[in-house]
Order: sequence, then C-alpha cells, then structure tokens
Amino acid sequence: MKKLDYIDHIDALRAIAVLLVILFHLDFDFVKGGFIGVDVFFVISGFLITRILKHEYETTSKISFKNFYSRRVRRLLPSLFLMIFLVFIAAFLIFAPSDFMRLSKVMLTSSVAVSNFFFLSEAGYFDISANLKPLLHTWSLGIEEQFYLIWPITLVLLFKIKQKVKTISVISFLFLLSLILTILTNYYGAPEFLNKLLTENTDFYKDQNSLQFFLLPFRIFEFLIGASVVWLYPLKIKSKIAKEIIFVIGIILLVLPAMFFSKDTPFLSTLNIIPCIGVAILIVNGKTSLSKGFFENNWLRKIGNISYTWYLFHWPFIVFYKYIIERELNIIDQLFLFILPLLVSLVVYKYYETPLRYKTYRISIKKDSSLVYFAIICILLIVIVRNDVIYKKGWTWRISDTNIGLAQKLKNPEEFHKKNYGGYGFTEMGFLGKGKGNYTDFVLIGDSHARHYAYGLVNNINKNHKKSITASNVSAFVMPGFKRKGVDDIRKVRVNYILEVLDLNPQAIPIMSYDWYFQMEVNKILNDSLGVFEDINISEKGYEKVINKIKKFHKLIGNRKTILIGNVPRPFSSVPIHKSLFKPKYLQYFFPVKSVYKQDSISLKTNTYLKNYADKNNNIYFLDPVDVFCNNGDCIQFENGEIYYSDGSHLSKEGSLKFVEYYEKEILRILEL
Repeated sequence: MKKLDYIDHIDALRAIAVLLVILFHLDFDFVKGGFIGVDVFFVISGFLITRILKHEYETTSKISFKNFYSRRVRRLLPSLFLMIFLVFIAAFLIFAPSDFMRLSKVMLTSSVAVSNFFFLSEAGYFDISANLKPLLHTWSLGIEEQFYLIWPITLVLLFKIKQKVKTISVISFLFLLSLILTILTNYYGAPEFLNKLLTENTDFYKDQNSLQFFLLPFRIFEFLIGASVVWLYPLKIKSKIAKEIIFVIGIILLVLPAMFFSKDTPFLSTLNIIPCIGVAILIVNGKTSLSKGFFENNWLRKIGNISYTWYLFHWPFIVFYKYIIERELNIIDQLFLFILPLLVSLVVYKYYETPLRYKTYRISIKKDSSLVYFAIICILLIVIVRNDVIYKKGWTWRISDTNIGLAQKLKNPEEFHKKNYGGYGFTEMGFLGKGKGNYTDFVLIGDSHARHYAYGLVNNINKNHKKSITASNVSAFVMPGFKRKGVDDIRKVRVNYILEVLDLNPQAIPIMSYDWYFQMEVNKILNDSLGVFEDINISEKGYEKVINKIKKFHKLIGNRKTILIGNVPRPFSSVPIHKSLFKPKYLQYFFPVKSVYKQDSISLKTNTYLKNYADKNNNIYFLDPVDVFCNNGDCIQFENGEIYYSDGSHLSKEGSLKFVEYYEKEILRILEL
C-alpha cells in the first residue's frame, strides 16, 4: 500500500494546541481560554485518523482493524503506563491517604480509557479540587480512545454503502446531529434521567456543563469537523492572496477564543466550534508565503512531535508541585513547571516512546501479541495495587504520628473530615436546639456552609442563652427565583418550611450562609422579564442578580431582621487542612504543615458585595468570617492544638464555635433590637 504524504504543518498545529493547554494550566492570564487546545487536538485526530482509514480503504478495498488498533496502542499506551507508574510513585511520597486512595481508583479508569466517566461523577474540570487530581487530564484520552472504537467501524459501513449514500453527506449529518444535541443541552439542560445515570455526587454536579465537557457525544462534532475536511484537503485555490487571507482568518479563529474564552463563557460547549473551524481551515489551507515561517519553525515542529508526551507529563508536575508548596504559582514557578516537564518529555520521547513504538528499533515491542501481554500485565498490576491501597486505607503507615499532636485527634484520615465537620450529627431540617418556647429564635438557612455553624450555635447561643435554633439546609439557594437540577423539589419544601417557622415568631431571625461562589456556579436564576432560568455568571452583574433575589426574599419574609454570613476564607491553591495533617512523613520532614495562609480573592470579592448590600439596607446585618480567622490578609487554619477547618472550605466544630463566640454579642444584640 502506497504511503500517505506526511503533512508537516500539522506538527506546528499540535504544538500550538499543547502550548495553549499548558499555559492555561500554569494559570497565565493571557490564555484564559487555553483549554480549547484539547478541542484542537480532537479536530486534528479526526482529520488524521479519517485520512489514514480512507486512504487504506481506497487502496486495498478494506480496513485492517488489527493494524489500526496496533498502531494506536503502540502510540498511546507505553507512555500512558509510564506516566501512571511515575504518578503513583510521586503520590506515594506526597499524597495524604484519602488522595492516595482516590488516585489508585483513577489509575485503573485511566488505563482502560474511561476516566472521563469517573471525573464526570465528581467536581468539574475547572473546580479548585482539580489541583488534587494528577490524572485529570486523562479524560481527553478516554474520549479519543472511545472515538477510535466507533469511528473505524462507522467508516467501513459508510464506504460500503457509498454508492447509495455519499460518505461526506452522512458525516455532515452526524456532525449536525452532535452540534444540535450540544446546542439543545446548552440551552435546556441535560435530561434528568441522564444526570442520575451518569453522576453519583449531586452536590458537586455542574448541570450540563460537566456532562458536555466529559462525554463523547458532545465532542463528536469536533472530531467530525476534522474528518470532513479530509475530502477538502488540500484546498485548491489559485489566488495566493485568497490563501493568505484564509490563513489569517484561521489564526484569528484559533487565537481569539484562547485569549477571551473562559470557564464562565456562556454556551461554551457550543462556542468551541469557533477554534475547531479555525484549525480545520489551517489544515486544509496548507502552507502559504505568510504561514511558511510559522509552519516550518523547527522548534514548533519538535514540540508538535512530543505534544502527546508533554501533555501526559505536564499536568502531574503541576499538581504535585502545588500540593507541596501550598500557594499560588509565581512567575518562577511557572517557568520551572514549563521547562522541566518539557525536558522530561524530550527524554521520554527519544529514549522510551519512539523505540517501543517502531518495530525497526532493537528494543521495540515487535509482536502485536507481546503488546497485548504488555497492556494486560500493566492493567493487572494496577488492579492489584489499587485493591491493596483501598483495603489498607491509603497505606496509612506512611503517615507520621508526631505532627504537633494535631493529626492524632483522629487516627483515621477518612473520618477526619466527616466527624470534625461543624454540622456533623445535626439535622438538615428541623430544630437544632430548642429554647424556652415552641417557636424558633433563629432559622439557619443555606447549604453545608450554613450547617457548619450548627455546632457553634447550639453550644453557645442555645445552651448558654436558651435561644431556639431551627435549620433548613440544602445544597442550593433556598430562595424563590433559583433552580438547580436534582434538588429543586427539596429546595421548595425547605422554602415553605422557613416561611412556616418564621410565621410562628415575628421576632425570629433568619441566618443565611452559603458557599456563595459555588452556588452561583451551580444554580440558575430566574430572569423575571423573560420568564426563563439563566446561568449566573461569576461577575459584578452576577452578584447583583443574586443580591436582587435576596432583596425579594427579604420582602417575602416581611423585611424582618436578617443576618447574612459571608464566604469562609480558604486556601484555594493549597492542600486542605484535613489532607495537610496526613501528609506522608517523608514530605512533612521538608515541608511542615502551615498554620497560616493568604486570604483568597473569592471570599474577599464575595464578602465585599454582601457587606455593601447590608450597609445600604435596613434590617440586614453582615457577619464576616474573615474578621474571625484572618488578620491583614493572613488567615489561620489551626492554633494551640485547635483545628478550625474540617476540609478546604468547611469549618470544624472548633472553627464553628470560634466563629459564634466571636460574634456572640452581635448575634444576641441583633435579636434584642
């Protein structure tokens, strides 16, 4: 079979794609939309795979699935298994038991190309918790390998019926079907049954956003854009000026989304078609006088060659580095994390990946059967290690028993978060502590960031001052005008309950507390003029919309005195305290647990909006947790043997009591006004 001509300018496009992703992961502000690099990879994959299969069928009248999958396995698995092995070693030395256990589960799903389903059931790709997931980036490999399973068979069927139906027509139809599905899901949300089928953790599920991010059906149109341009390549345009203009258009469609898209961009899954079209244009347009220096740049071509390897290794370096330093990256960190994985990737590509991939090398895996045995052995080893790590609770023997006495409060790290949480053991709806009468003095409204004050309120306001406290908590905004999939019916029940208990005592005071930022991400808000629910963008307008709904709720409850509690300060870029305390002894020797961290920008921004609202409105009182736990931007996690957090954002029982004791007089004063 005659070999296809090598399209060398695709190497430059691969380089651009991987550079965008890496710069985005390194938190460079000028590429807030750098995640589109993955979409670019999908287009390139769709083009190359379809081109190879089409050429093989036209040349031999058949497609050898054995040869196809052998090439794919040789290309992808050796470096993937090496990366997983090295990540496991690093996690052994660095990760707390809970993170080590979780990693062992992901190792298996990553090795069998289904990690995208695993991550779908957790927090989203853009969440803070992503900084604790060194294998998160394997979700895209899962999608690619799932596409490789279905696309060759689909193409064979299309080629065989090409006399009746044109292949490109069917591909165009499938493209439109996937795009329409994405648009409809963007607008109306995913069907409820699909949410329940694919997600386990509804507290973290991000409506349709995660669904569209992690699942192949919402990415197929990107692969098919690449597949369809196979029939257009090379683009035959005689006018040199026209080709130069097309090149510029392609660059613009690729670069501008990388600069101006962000995780908060509305209809992001649909708008990703823009850079996909841009890279498709650059593929089919080929080289021009203007693009020649760009496409033939030796550095870009080398980076393109190692793009897969660099993509595999860059993210674990970032995760483990952040886990150790427990702070935001500065420019030195960013340069270090750019260069070191690049150098490692160059070595791996030259001395490991390439020799194993090609049969002409002396140390290569020459037989396909040996390749299969290699994959099976690696997966079996992962299964054995995974089961042992889970059974032995994350190999707790790695943990020091002398961490200034803090970790000894709970020997089981899996129970640390659960039992130290300030809301542990308290009901989500009903009396937390009864006072002198049958009515309530305070109604605690909100999500888990309201309930973590339960311990402090009961052990101070209730026990010391005999004030009755009722809870009505659910992981959603417990106010009219909001909607969240999976919990909306519960939310309505809680709203009605609040109104009932407030009616029993005209002096009763609602205490509203949320993880405001998180709830703005996962709830939709009612547009009163249009009568539809919309996403709440994390912006000044987004905060204004939420505050307007608080105003309406305040009127609904009779403009009575209301207490608002702001976001708890948290170390967003750091390891949560319940993980820090259980770091392996090898790591703590060099990097002891930090008791102080810098206040995060999110709590600062959110609390400023809430405080301004309270200052401008009668009967609204604002309590700022930052005043309790921070001083001039330095915030405390623990002191004198007392741990104030149960995880990265929730207060422990001691933290809950510290907050209430700090505001005890103010809370009672508001009640007596």
